[in-house]
Amino acid sequence: MLRPVVLLVLIVLFFSCNPGQNRETEKEIEQTSDTVSKNSESRLSEQMKVAEGRKIEENRSSAMRLAETHEGTKVWGILLRMSKWAREAHENGYTILAPSDDVIREAGLYAIAELKYPENKELLDKIMAKHIITTPVVIDKIIEKQEVKTIDGKTLLIDPGNRTIGGAKFSTLSLQSKKGWVIVMNGIIDLPLEQLRTMEAKRRAGQ
Repeated sequence: MLRPVVLLVLIVLFFSCNPGQNRETEKEIEQTSDTVSKNSESRLSEQMKVAEGRKIEENRSSAMRLAETHEGTKVWGILLRMSKWAREAHENGYTILAPSDDVIREAGLYAIAELKYPENKELLDKIMAKHIITTPVVIDKIIEKQEVKTIDGKTLLIDPGNRTIGGAKFSTLSLQSKKGWVIVMNGIIDLPLEQLRTMEAKRRAGQ
């Protein structure tokens, strides 16, 4: 058997004595490298598309999940997930009335954030219940006043003429998930804002 050092010398001599073949070999290696690189990029691109598709599918699996991941309603979606209604809302084809992040900022983000604390859980559940309708609501198809039931059995009035649900304005944006709808709201139904602001002030004073 040829020793490794001898074999290496022969390989070097072969390529140095065959410059034309050497160039052809280098060209072939470059072409092969480019092909492998393009194939790798293509596979990576396909994998990213599949991952993004799975993410979109997961985000649209329910109205609750959609509200939580949609760019304009994330704050409300997160609060909804913290409520006792989260599981039921996720598993059924309900309609979520999700106030937009802009509405929440205008009302007072830190005041509304008081709902996240354990001691305010009962108030959170009460407010969230008013924003979950137990039937699919395709808002653009409602042309007359209509009453709907919330998750806690209360009644809300949809008034398409004034574009309100439960007295709060709704926007033209509605989102469909695999189970249920999200209606983006321009208002919040029966929000006890002064109570929340008082809670926020006390918390800040105690810091």
